[in-house]
Amino acid sequence: MKCFGARPSRVAVATGLLCSGFVVSSVAKAEKTLVKTDSYEIFTDGRAGGFVSWVYGDGRPPPTRAVGTDATGQPAVGSLWNILGGELEAPEETELEDNPTLAEAGAMKQGTINMMRLRSGFIGNSLGFGVRAPVSDLVTATAYLQFWTFVESPNRNKALPNPADLKQGYAMVDGPFGKVLAGRARALFSRGATDINYKYAHAYSVGFPAALDSTGPTRGMIGFGVMGSGWGGTVQYATPELAGFQLTAGIFDPIQNQAARFTRTKWARPEAE
Repeated sequence: MKCFGARPSRVAVATGLLCSGFVVSSVAKAEKTLVKTDSYEIFTDGRAGGFVSWVYGDGRPPPTRAVGTDATGQPAVGSLWNILGGELEAPEETELEDNPTLAEAGAMKQGTINMMRLRSGFIGNSLGFGVRAPVSDLVTATAYLQFWTFVESPNRNKALPNPADLKQGYAMVDGPFGKVLAGRARALFSRGATDINYKYAHAYSVGFPAALDSTGPTRGMIGFGVMGSGWGGTVQYATPELAGFQLTAGIFDPIQNQAARFTRTKWARPEAE
């Protein structure tokens, strides 16, 4: 097994020091068989590792304008746009350099980021268990559960609990007709882009931490043009592979987007890859 540090970015340099355990993969060669009989097979897969992550660089660029006023009547530092994408209704914008009160309070100082953590890599530590059994000579049924955990404590507080997360849990039937899956599994939207990031960039490295002082796997290039596929309740079908091509389609549990107005979805969403 190889272990590499993440590629440097403009705001972060992270170095992976320790990496051990199994490798999570969708292919059978990553599985370790625990018990195998003529009637069933019990297998496991997963990975474990830890990294020293050091983030150092310039902080968020300071605002150059203030929008609105605070409780004292002074111009309030803030974005020109709110989270819902509409422009804030406020008095005329105030140039901060023309306001000595805000300038003296450090509102225009950019500052630096300097944070060191011992954290998970691109994905968290994971442990999966599965049972596979033949239904007929050509058809196989599989039940699978996968748990993820993180190395780091939330907000560097070692007294807080760090529970395991049931990332996947599904039943699957596969045969000459393809595969039918039902349960909790990865979404299809952006799954290919996420896999490319995992396989060729940050599989055994730290990647960009994103939330510097929180928990969870680092994001690699997710958020820099790549959207994470995520997980959810699903029923999906995958065709047999033909010359390296495969079509997967399914329906997923309705999703809410915390950063936009999509908070009232009620219909199952279709996805395909």
